[in-house]
Amino acid sequence: IQSGDWVDLMEELDAPVTGSEHTLYQLTLRVLRQGLGLLEQQNVISFYDQVLAPSHYGWRLARPVRFLLIDELQDISKAGLKLLQAASDEQTVIIGVGDRDQAINGFAGADHDAMENFSQAFGTRTLPLSISYRCPTRVLDLARPLASGALEAAPGAKEGIIEDIDDEEFFQLVKPGALVLCRRLVREGLLEVVR
Repeated sequence: IQSGDWVDLMEELDAPVTGSEHTLYQLTLRVLRQGLGLLEQQNVISFYDQVLAPSHYGWRLARPVRFLLIDELQDISKAGLKLLQAASDEQTVIIGVGDRDQAINGFAGADHDAMENFSQAFGTRTLPLSISYRCPTRVLDLARPLASGALEAAPGAKEGIIEDIDDEEFFQLVKPGALVLCRRLVREGLLEVVR
């Protein structure tokens, strides 16, 4: 892998490099060579090798899969998209499910434009999933201004309650099976008490 190709590869993996390019290039090249060497010599393969190797070697499945269902599509990387292409052909039925408003894995190489790139690569059409069967109406009322698309409650959805209460009142009110959203309680491990 030449330095220019490496920069392109880092872009492909959504890990652009700035500053110290030479040092980062040398370290990355060493890791990639060791990983691919283990694959070639000992059939030892990491998750990242599994994603990278088909693109690097031009591998395709001898018998492409007939059906692919990709969940959390918004968090797929460019290399992951190439892996999907290597596992499929024009006969493959492909369904991708995702919500660009829930993309959270950019730090791990997810492609910011994953859903658009997926649609372009496979010639898919986009269908909305605008009805929430998960949340009560009050939660959706709070989320709606932040959502990029339509967001509505399922027929018969409960109204729900949104309150800011102290710990003592919380433990008096909470019932088993309640949905509780509170980072502080999660951080302090208090949700175990609720269960």
